[in-house]
Amino acid sequence: MPDVLFLELNSSYSHSMLSYGMLRAFTEQYAPEWRWHKIEFTVKNADTAIFEDKISELKPEVICATVYLFNRVTVLNLLKSARRAAPRARIVLGGPEFLGDNRQFLEHNPGINAVIRGDESGFYRYLQHDEVVEGCFDGELDELPSPHQRGYVDPSKPFWQIETSRGCPGRCRFCTSSLSRNVKFYSISRIRADLEALRGYGFQDIRVLDRTFNTNPKRAVELLKLFREEFPEMRFHLEIEPAGLTECFLSELAKAPKNKLHVEAGIQSLDPDVLQACRRFADSDKVLTGLRGLLKCGNFELHVDLIAGLPEQTMKSLIEDVKTVIALCPQEIQLEKLKILPGTPLCGCPDIKHNPEPPYEVISTASIKPAEMRDAMLLSLLLDNFYNARQLHSAFIFGFKKHPELLHKLLNYLSEHEPLFASGKPALESRFGIMRKLLLPDSPSSQVLRFAGLCAGIFSTGACRRLCHDSIPTEAELLWSKPVETEPKRFFKAEFSGNAGQCWLQPCQKWESGRYVYYFKLHYGRFPSEILMFKQ
Repeated sequence: MPDVLFLELNSSYSHSMLSYGMLRAFTEQYAPEWRWHKIEFTVKNADTAIFEDKISELKPEVICATVYLFNRVTVLNLLKSARRAAPRARIVLGGPEFLGDNRQFLEHNPGINAVIRGDESGFYRYLQHDEVVEGCFDGELDELPSPHQRGYVDPSKPFWQIETSRGCPGRCRFCTSSLSRNVKFYSISRIRADLEALRGYGFQDIRVLDRTFNTNPKRAVELLKLFREEFPEMRFHLEIEPAGLTECFLSELAKAPKNKLHVEAGIQSLDPDVLQACRRFADSDKVLTGLRGLLKCGNFELHVDLIAGLPEQTMKSLIEDVKTVIALCPQEIQLEKLKILPGTPLCGCPDIKHNPEPPYEVISTASIKPAEMRDAMLLSLLLDNFYNARQLHSAFIFGFKKHPELLHKLLNYLSEHEPLFASGKPALESRFGIMRKLLLPDSPSSQVLRFAGLCAGIFSTGACRRLCHDSIPTEAELLWSKPVETEPKRFFKAEFSGNAGQCWLQPCQKWESGRYVYYFKLHYGRFPSEILMFKQ
């Protein structure tokens, strides 16, 4: 039997490529004579010697790989060694990197025999007839063989990916999904069978790859009900379009057990001119209403995505978008540079300058100068280091609501101390210290920051007393607790001139002046397992 070797190169060990199983499952129907093998690396641990040994052992007739912007350079370097080890093997590539015109790529990489665009349905023809045909499956998605049910999964991975649909109704100029002709859906019964198969392998974390999970709201409600009732032990990561939410869908979302779902909302921009220039036909008011509806559910974390460098966007409008989203208080905000991906409608746009090599990030646009793009990335670092840090999250939001200029103060600080953030996140203690410098001493914001620091074990707690219930007023109310296996052994108390604890717990809470005493019960180290409050 002839052998085909699939090179899988992931961004990290925890990730996997669904393309291997899909490609293999489909090809085996039409070219069952081929024997499949896979070798897997991460970008950081790719080993040329191991790869060459594998090739020498198998002597495959075909070597193939799926190429993304994050692995392109490493894949090509590995395949140069593959050509030395197997000079007669055919090397064929596919994936998102090849959605555009690939003639120049093939001219510059003569060691690559072919590049195939599209889905998994074209590869078998290359194996059988050396024929390059774009993969474009025209049938119903249920007709595609399931890689999950065939066992083409890796149970050692912490999570697995599935798709319940293909395509996207949107036509965003920056997105590869804008190239899809229409949206197709797997049936509920097929999705149920796939999840049953993954359950059998022990997977509990599932990432749904659909571009927009709620494209068909009625069907999305059915899936949420399926997830909740038939797969209670599984957690699901979903991408949702907030402008397209319905009351029924929100109602079903709210029924999910706490932390059953992780929801991502890619709003990208709230500026109407930017949205129109991107052909992203979403109404900003509906987006904001949808985000508020998602946050009102309260039983899952909401991750909101924004993009810097979009057509017609200015630094001013980007900052306004960030401020608007911060005011809503989602659990995470991610800001990334626009990438001009191969084959997308923005390729070749004369008003946008971008790096021609992966990751194709925008350098400048007609409305954003290179220096402003640098500031946009400092804003991204700011969100990641302060807003998205769980221990700082509430204090940041409360401080921002009290003093909106805090965002600009932090941005200026990052600009002046950029090397501090260049090699990764500074220590949490350093970030607390930075915020403390920028807030007025003894102000409500500074006190909430102090409370957050005590909870994070950052600020000194002073002397900790052995737990004696007589030392804590019986009138003290429970403010916060977390499940622990052992009873707290010690406690310390801290006084504030306002309800700092309530504002730490809910950063949208109104500040109330008064003498508040908080009792922090400890069961391990400096971290509280229970906090009591007594107003004197």
